[in-house]
Amino acid sequence: MLESCRSEASLLAAYASCGAGRSSGRNGRAAPVVSPLTLTLLANTKRGTPARTVWVNFHKSVGITLGALILFRLYWRITHRPPPLPESMPRWERIAARANHGLLYACMVGLPMAGYIASNFSKFGIKYFNAIELKPWGVDDRRVYELFNGTHKVLAMVFVALIVLHVAAALKHVAIDRDGILRRMWFGGRTAA
Repeated sequence: MLESCRSEASLLAAYASCGAGRSSGRNGRAAPVVSPLTLTLLANTKRGTPARTVWVNFHKSVGITLGALILFRLYWRITHRPPPLPESMPRWERIAARANHGLLYACMVGLPMAGYIASNFSKFGIKYFNAIELKPWGVDDRRVYELFNGTHKVLAMVFVALIVLHVAAALKHVAIDRDGILRRMWFGGRTAA
């Protein structure tokens, strides 16, 4: 489909038609994860083509935007304590849940930061939503670029693994334990201890 696209507008329409940009109801919480992953997959068009440039810049733009939103989320999380984990949960599960959340936040901050820094150590920089050119503030240094781009890629893989673990744990609490722990995630609901 991407090879048949001839303009930025048709590429963006193709993105919208695949549903990656849509979010509704409870599934809207997945949009910050699904959108960059979809864009990464779509960015695998032939190098050096206008289509790839559009998708790569769109990926960078979404990453910058989500990075800023994540900083607000992190501030909110620091200033608003979550409900305590129930004492009925085994100690190892409480430790694992806290570790997973901490690592998720580390990835949510580190992933866009590493990508942004990598982009600034390449000659291309960023064209924010293909409209506003953000010139690179770093020098065109392939070694620095590769370090931060590699970090960005590793964090993306770790992030996906942590999300899978998080979802698997949530499903365990719903399907096996049936302990109401999932209600705790929705708007600060309390669980039965």
